[in-house]
Amino acid sequence: MTAAGRETLVELHGVDAHVVWLPYDYPGAAGRFMEHFRPRLALLVETEIWPNLVAACVEWGVPILLANARMSEKSALGHQRWAGLLQPAIAALTVACAQSESDAARLRALGARRV
Repeated sequence: MTAAGRETLVELHGVDAHVVWLPYDYPGAAGRFMEHFRPRLALLVETEIWPNLVAACVEWGVPILLANARMSEKSALGHQRWAGLLQPAIAALTVACAQSESDAARLRALGARRV
């Protein structure tokens, strides 16, 4: 999602790599993204759990991997406050690969099924 991330992708994969920005997390934008690109796997990194994008992946049957996942105590408290919005997204993750056992425990407490 950052310019630096895009530059890193080009460094690693060359100028022929197809790199695009994800749309803002609005239902219509996420749906159009899915329709256009028809991904076979969603690879989210660290804390990028976008509820509408995750819902679109579920609707399209796209497995969702949260790689290098982290969930600080402060973030977990924030997720609890917004549980109605965020818990379904966390529960929809196919698998979350946590950075630490503490991160894994917080993700499980928030509803992640495979951590």
